Amino acid sequence: MTHASDGPAAADVTMTPGQMLTAAQARKVLGATSADLASLAAAGLLRPQGPGPCRYPASQIEALLNSPGGAPGTPSDPRPGFLRALGQIVPAYAGPRPRCELRHDGPHPHLLVRVTGRAPLAVWLVPTTAGWRFLWNQWRSHTAADLPGAAQAIADDLRPAPGSRRR
Repeated sequence: MTHASDGPAAADVTMTPGQMLTAAQARKVLGATSADLASLAAAGLLRPQGPGPCRYPASQIEALLNSPGGAPGTPSDPRPGFLRALGQIVPAYAGPRPRCELRHDGPHPHLLVRVTGRAPLAVWLVPTTAGWRFLWNQWRSHTAADLPGAAQAIADDLRPAPGSRRR
């Protein structure tokens, strides 16, 4: 279930080169707790930077997510964290109509996006040689490093085609 307070922090997660993520953003992307972030910092896998509140370089977060089997001290599967963050920001791009639900049916978690009057849309997170990508409609994909871009592309696919009637 998405809470209004969850939206703004998730919407700010855009992993571009050189970007710094807040601790809250890093927790959402990694699907980790505050204790997990502290353990990663103590192990030298994350190096928070800047004065005041800790900020984590996006490149370090990406390195953890792209490491085979996950990094020590993190959940071994980054998919739930990425899918949860995506599900929180899709309504910001598609309006309040879509309902997003993280599902764990079988061994592969996925995000089920439901819009009244349309077939549900399943979004998967798959590893590729170029990093993690969201996959939906069997052929559409977007890099997981750009959550807002992926949410926008999914929102575009949820809109009715021009000239079609709404039920």
